[in-house]
Amino acid sequence: MSRVRCGLPLLLLLLGSACSRNTPTNLFERAEYLILEQRYEEAIPLLKQFLLKNPYHSGAHYYLGRCYFAPKDKFWFAIAEGEIQTALALFLRDGKKSTIQRFSAEYFELICHLDIAKIRLRQAMFLTEKLGDFRTAAALLEQATHSVEAAREVSPNSPDVQQIDQLIRDFRRSLEMPMPRPSTPPRALPGTLI
Repeated sequence: MSRVRCGLPLLLLLLGSACSRNTPTNLFERAEYLILEQRYEEAIPLLKQFLLKNPYHSGAHYYLGRCYFAPKDKFWFAIAEGEIQTALALFLRDGKKSTIQRFSAEYFELICHLDIAKIRLRQAMFLTEKLGDFRTAAALLEQATHSVEAAREVSPNSPDVQQIDQLIRDFRRSLEMPMPRPSTPPRALPGTLI
């Protein structure tokens, strides 16, 4: 019986240390884990806290932008785009080095451009559907197209580039559709000229 009692604490100690190796230890790793679990709102304060000590970390800015962009029920377009633009600028300033271990430098640059295009596309959709603002939506689609072209320079044959490019083209075509004409001419009111 005493061997079992002595073995149990040792087993718990070993299991505890094995579990702690799989648990993210710093703020960035914990935030990344939450993002991969699609728990974006929980990751935001961790990323902000991390950025207070590491303001030039391109990966943290990118992830923060993703957190503001990913939820479909939130409309934090400007914050999301600003964070991803900051991530891209820091990435370029630092000699195109990815600060996200699982992203190659090429992928980091590609995904920044594509996410900026997606943000602008979603913003254009929001403006047309909710506010009827077609002029601003058209300008955003033009900017989204520039971001897609920048992504194409990074990875010309990427299916992700082709996919977002097609989404932008399709949405642009939907905006150009003429308004349907009524099948019968409007009737003149008495005393008015047509």
